[in-house]
Amino acid sequence: PVGGERIADQFELLHEIVPRDFLKRVLYDIEERKFEGRNAKKRKKIFTNLLSLNLSRNNFGPKVMGSIMVSLGSPRCGIISLDVSDNPIGLSDQEIAGNASEAALDIREGFLGNQSLTHFYANNTKFMYTDLVTIFGGLCHHMFLQTLCLRDVPMDEPAALQLGNALQHVQTLTYLDIYNCHLGPNGGMIVATKLKAMFHKLLYMNLSGNYIGPVSAMYLSEGLRVTHPPCALRTMLLANNDLLEEGGSYIAKALVGNISITDIDLSGNFLTHVTATHIADAVRGLFKDGIKLRDSSFKRFRCNDNPQIGRRGSRHIVKALANAMMEHVELRNIGAGPGTGEAIAQYMRDPLVAWSFMDISNNNLTRVGLNQIFWALRTNKRIRVIRVGENRAGTIFCSDGDNLLQHGIAVPKCIIHNTYIRELDLSYNSLTSEAGMNIFDALLQN
Repeated sequence: PVGGERIADQFELLHEIVPRDFLKRVLYDIEERKFEGRNAKKRKKIFTNLLSLNLSRNNFGPKVMGSIMVSLGSPRCGIISLDVSDNPIGLSDQEIAGNASEAALDIREGFLGNQSLTHFYANNTKFMYTDLVTIFGGLCHHMFLQTLCLRDVPMDEPAALQLGNALQHVQTLTYLDIYNCHLGPNGGMIVATKLKAMFHKLLYMNLSGNYIGPVSAMYLSEGLRVTHPPCALRTMLLANNDLLEEGGSYIAKALVGNISITDIDLSGNFLTHVTATHIADAVRGLFKDGIKLRDSSFKRFRCNDNPQIGRRGSRHIVKALANAMMEHVELRNIGAGPGTGEAIAQYMRDPLVAWSFMDISNNNLTRVGLNQIFWALRTNKRIRVIRVGENRAGTIFCSDGDNLLQHGIAVPKCIIHNTYIRELDLSYNSLTSEAGMNIFDALLQN
């Protein structure tokens, strides 16, 4: 706190802010008298080119934050990017660090007066709910913000309502990250009702870890369906939100025909095989009367930790993901079986399939499905990362007993012939020492 206060004092001096502390004001007045009278000193003009200020992880408190934000409201301030993440700004200590409620008022004042800030990062700042209401009230009047990042900042319903109002008034916002803010179903619904009217300007939206539930997903899906103005969203992250089958189906149906989203994360949402069918329809592209009108734009797809998708649903998804656009695929712990492994192997042999990253760990592919994948990988030239850990392969996998007639063992043959793979994960598959020797012998020939 002491070091941060000294920096803040100089920051105020740089922007010609009169100190508010009594002792500092006395010293300031003494210095000012040197520029008055017959023998006055000539005042030097100080100019600054500072555009970006990163003060994250410095352990300063609310007093320092208040000083910085008051300076931010100065007409002389030209900072466009401010990062105060991972500082205990919301924890009050009247003697040392200052009062958090007063800092919240200063932040509000800074937002009201500032004309330059476009990127604001305040992750994990430990503000109380009441202070967040004050801060978001200032954001409602800031017309130039483009990036707002508030990761790990828990919010109650009043704070979520004020945040929603701020999002509605800031017309320039393109990047929103409110990961793990514990909005809950009520807070999530409040924010979602505001966000659904913003998809024509937002490019990045991260709502992961907020447990917003299926009702909020319905509002988000309404925003995705709007065509005038068209959706501009590129990245939509909705992991760990308890969407369930209904919420996941709302989102998936709204994505059919979408041509803007390239990155989507639906991990940890208790999705089922019914949802998987709708997701496959969205990823496959837009069809009408059996004729494909256009491909989907997805390049990165994550659907981890949804074990209820099961074997049938996972095959539907894999079939839909096999196209010339999809590059990054994560299907960890979705209940996939050996049949899914055979389907993956089939599409890995297709040179038009663009997969470069594949994570199918923690499923039930078994030795049968894994061997099919590695036989297909021998000639694949696109895959750079393949993760197949914890797939119940058994002790025979990669050992001499896994030899396929005169063709050899799948994994060592893949390692010898494929020189494009950069990362291979076989962890937690009950490999024996004999299997390990076969793998390392193959590595010597790679």
